Amino acid sequence: MKLTMRTIVFLLAALSAEAISAASYEATVMFGRRVELGLPVSGVVKTANVMTGQNVAAGQILIALDDTLFVAAMAQAEAGLARCSADQTVATRDYEQARQLYERAVLSNVELENAKLNSDRAEAACRQAQALLTHASYELEHSKIAAPFDGWVLDVRARAGESVNSATEIRPLLVIAEAGEYIARLRMPAKLSALMEIGRRAQVIVAGQQFEGWIVTTALEPVSRENNDPRYEIGIAFKTGALLLRSGQSARVVFE
Repeated sequence: MKLTMRTIVFLLAALSAEAISAASYEATVMFGRRVELGLPVSGVVKTANVMTGQNVAAGQILIALDDTLFVAAMAQAEAGLARCSADQTVATRDYEQARQLYERAVLSNVELENAKLNSDRAEAACRQAQALLTHASYELEHSKIAAPFDGWVLDVRARAGESVNSATEIRPLLVIAEAGEYIARLRMPAKLSALMEIGRRAQVIVAGQQFEGWIVTTALEPVSRENNDPRYEIGIAFKTGALLLRSGQSARVVFE
């Protein structure tokens, strides 16, 4: 039986796929979602109610600046908007009266135009006041860091009383990883990594416990070389529920 080149390539690919499924591969556990959190506003840290290794819930306040000035700016902006809103009401009423008088030929063009300009200025002032209120509200809201999800605190880089100057540099004050979300990372030679497709199922074994996983990343650039043979990184996501794993733990991956 004569085999064509296409058939040979197909058989080799099939054999490689079977070999991958039959073998297990060493991997390293990493946090699936790890974020560094900072503040876009400046101030003095009032509270840092969190410690490294602590479990936190989504929405929990972790770090907060002294909000005295932020609250004052908010009150000032609200007062400014209320004042200009009243001015706009008066200016709009005056313009309507001027327009009516003009239609009865009682008012000159210049007087009507002045009334219209006053109304336009009042409207512009209100837009500016609204923008100041939005800015003050943003700064007050972002004067604290809340947990974006249920997770574990990996590092705390701020202490109560410390000054934060975000005008020159927004630096991370906290590092947090999402609870129960992990990635097992392994390295494969080019021939094997080419067979890895996003979504392919796999079993991830860590400390004797087995978890269902699936491929989420396949590198297109080598991360290392072994005997001058490039190695490409494959990422397999898996969930552990309430079980805590640590970044750097060893794992084994078996592909389905």
